[in-house]
Amino acid sequence: MLDRAALQQTLEELCAQLGGPSSAAVVGGDLHANGTARIPSLVAVWLIGQVSEAYAPGRKLVKLSQVQDVDVLRSIGGVANLLIRAIRRDME
Repeated sequence: MLDRAALQQTLEELCAQLGGPSSAAVVGGDLHANGTARIPSLVAVWLIGQVSEAYAPGRKLVKLSQVQDVDVLRSIGGVANLLIRAIRRDME
């Protein structure tokens, strides 16, 4: 079973390691409408790449051109949900 809360925590930890404004936004608690930390979409792309590389080296879990609602790329929760859906699809 995939643990959404654990994945969100991991994504927040990765953001914190970036440093700079992205890290400050996550740590400072700037929230998205979904209640999770707001992040720049560029950071979301980086996070997706990091998780993809850890899960399936050399493969892309998420094709960004196929993300229908780009708002999911603006929060930790949105990115976590996107990754969980992609991993579940891959496990089928």
